[in-house]
Amino acid sequence: MINPQLAQAIQSEVAQCQEEGLDADDIKFMAAGAGIRFGREQGVIGDRVESEMVAAIQTVVEQELKKK
Repeated sequence: MINPQLAQAIQSEVAQCQEEGLDADDIKFMAAGAGIRFGREQGVIGDRVESEMVAAIQTVVEQELKKK
């Protein structure tokens, strides 16, 4: 389970990137980065991002892209 606020940050980044007309690969990169940045700011993610967290973030990004 991923932090709901972290998921919201990812959702917002996906929406913003889509509005800007970025392609899917760029959206994935930008949204994952936004998720990691938000997680670090909130203390959910430390300096080292665990592979499980990266996978969870990527899953949320993929789910958001499928919605649109």
